[in-house]
Amino acid sequence: MYKEKYMNKDEFYKLYWRQYQLLEKEVLDTDAYVTIDNKNSAAFSAQYVKLFLNLCSEIDTLAEQLREMIEERHEDCDIDTKGPTILKKIAAVKIEFEKLGEMYVITKAQYDSWKNIPFLKFDDTSSDSWWRDYNLVKHYRNEMMEGSNKYNYEKANLKNTLKALSAFYLLCCLTNQFLDENAPDLKSEIFETGYGLI
Repeated sequence: MYKEKYMNKDEFYKLYWRQYQLLEKEVLDTDAYVTIDNKNSAAFSAQYVKLFLNLCSEIDTLAEQLREMIEERHEDCDIDTKGPTILKKIAAVKIEFEKLGEMYVITKAQYDSWKNIPFLKFDDTSSDSWWRDYNLVKHYRNEMMEGSNKYNYEKANLKNTLKALSAFYLLCCLTNQFLDENAPDLKSEIFETGYGLI
């Protein structure tokens, strides 16, 4: 088991995995009003705004914790630690988990079996569309989308909320594995247990 100065397994379960479970429950609660189904992917609401913003904030925070632990383990690697953006944090995670961009999670059959590859398009210079949409919702939700009569607010939809939830779940799985390679897989109510590789 890895000995770290930043976070131990118990702290991870208490501070991050518990938060994941609470946010996942809130996403599940929306199923009573908007069925978690691909046909409803564009459905947006004030509840999705709240969930999308909270999920992405948790992703950013957990990615930073994971970056710090990876930096401690790989002291010989050149990890950029000055004002790390999400791109730098994800790049650091890829030092430990090289195939991060190929890792997917899939929703359980009752939720239409969506396959999410949350970090597929993250590289040194750009993020995936769901993260760019998060920034638009966070900073410019009252502005109109370019070339349309829709507000950026509408990007807080079911599809982006599930993308963010899948990214948070995947980072939780990797953190759990990083802290204890023999730890059992984390069980989700929405996603099949663990992750796969494309």
